[in-house]
Amino acid sequence: AHHPVARGIQMLGGLAELLNTIARASVKVEDTSDLDGDEVVQLYVSFPERSGEPVRQLRGFERVHVSAGKSQTVDFQLQRGDLSIWDAGTQAWVLANGDFIVWFGKSSRHFEGSVTLNKVVSD
Repeated sequence: AHHPVARGIQMLGGLAELLNTIARASVKVEDTSDLDGDEVVQLYVSFPERSGEPVRQLRGFERVHVSAGKSQTVDFQLQRGDLSIWDAGTQAWVLANGDFIVWFGKSSRHFEGSVTLNKVVSD
């Protein structure tokens, strides 16, 4: 678990801590056809409901080539900034408290699966 408020060294673009990888997610892409193909795998994040954030936010995507009848694993790294929201009260980037849902799909309207990240904030 991580402290809710981002701290640390200030650099161009914000706090360095916002670039720390705090979660990883992987998905297996299978080509069940007789032809080689490409797919763009998209990763979306749903923040805890009480955060007030949009239902899903795009946080990563990767194009992958898959040979006919084969599969490829696509790995994503989620940085602290990917799971943080701006808190106007504290004037800081803060990890939302609660469960996040990570969605995998072909587009924002076509999801193939999801996984829940349980409480990434320390008490």
